[in-house]
Amino acid sequence: MQTRIDLNADLGELAEGSLDAALMPYISSCNIACAAHAGDFETMRRTVRLAKKQHVAIGAHPGYPDPENFGRVSMAFQTSDLCTLIRNQILLLKQIAEAEGARLNHIKLHGALYNDLADDYVRSLAVSKTIHSIDPELRFIVFSGSETARAAEDAGLIAVHEVFADRAYTADGKLMPRSESGAVLHEEADCLKQVERFVDGSAGLTADSICVHGDNPSAVQFVSNLRNFFNQRTIECAPAGALTFSFKPLGEGVLLAQLPPRIAKSTHRKILALQFEAKKIEGILEMVPCFSELKINYDQAVLSFRKLKQKLEALELCSVRLPEPRLIQVPVIYDGEDLSRVARHNGLTEAEVVRQHSEATYLIYMLGFSPGFAYMGGLASQLATPRLESPRVSVPAGAVGIAGNQTGIYPVESPGGWNIIGRTSLKLFDPEAEEPFLFEPGDEVCFVPIH
Repeated sequence: MQTRIDLNADLGELAEGSLDAALMPYISSCNIACAAHAGDFETMRRTVRLAKKQHVAIGAHPGYPDPENFGRVSMAFQTSDLCTLIRNQILLLKQIAEAEGARLNHIKLHGALYNDLADDYVRSLAVSKTIHSIDPELRFIVFSGSETARAAEDAGLIAVHEVFADRAYTADGKLMPRSESGAVLHEEADCLKQVERFVDGSAGLTADSICVHGDNPSAVQFVSNLRNFFNQRTIECAPAGALTFSFKPLGEGVLLAQLPPRIAKSTHRKILALQFEAKKIEGILEMVPCFSELKINYDQAVLSFRKLKQKLEALELCSVRLPEPRLIQVPVIYDGEDLSRVARHNGLTEAEVVRQHSEATYLIYMLGFSPGFAYMGGLASQLATPRLESPRVSVPAGAVGIAGNQTGIYPVESPGGWNIIGRTSLKLFDPEAEEPFLFEPGDEVCFVPIH
């Protein structure tokens, strides 16, 4: 069960702002229309002032410039023109917010623009890079598990995964088309039941933020009841995406620094930033980064847990410039015994699996399982494949595999349940060498097919 969730609403879309004012006390984030699909300078300023007064996080809500259709009809734009369109809308709201003594917290695309990018990684990446160039601290509210979410993280943004209380979902986590019967949930009891599945995890979707549509008079009563629903379950309602460390002891002379659990580039960069800055603290003996944790061994003769915690909390991590990651090329012969299984599972040809696997650049999040085994993120969602139901007794060193949404290489012969799609001759672990591991967390890897 989640203990914290964001409630967001799309506001500033109506000339008369009474609904915005009524909703604002119940939400934690608002997405303000930026004078394209709806709104104008005055509605933007009015909504910013309301949000500032209620301490609600302010976000830009760019859409297609089509007020006649409320931005709900797809429009054809070249990628560069689309990025300019979005950039200009964000900058307009950013300027208004700063003039009112407020700051822009996040971006959420509107309507057809939101939907058009959800399955389009290439354009989503271009848009994400545009947002990052405006302010790398901006969060990007995106459809949960979408290609936009993957692109946002790849561009260095924090992706906030959004779900909808009043929309039905298909078995594969997509929104049911509005043209189908039952696509929109009209009964409040059904909406609350779906929200409960989001927060307890049974829906199978990452739920950082729940959207409440703000252009419907019934939304005020619903969001009020939703807040009561959260209060009864001691779930805090707050803006999503804050990467705040917690610190706890882990045995004698060991401190564990933790972020909210997530396999994401933004989380991992924060872990690496803490590791980078913590090297300056005298008394630290060893640090081991994981997906969303950093284990720190320290000399108790030099540091107490309380003193180390204070020093870590005092570190300024926002401005840390990490060294450029090493890019390591790995030659691979794609002849693995599970290559056909991965292809069948994803409805691809073996050649398509090889192409997609070798086109990506992967980030090493952590080493574990066996000496030098690197867990790599960045696998295309079209290649994700469950582990084998029965692990093999022996997998040879150099085997390249896929498990879930990660890829990796077996550094030594060992048991394993990953889907083997190829092999490399690179030696990943040499216990006799001064540096026994070829990889380290933060490295980037690309696979080069050989024949």
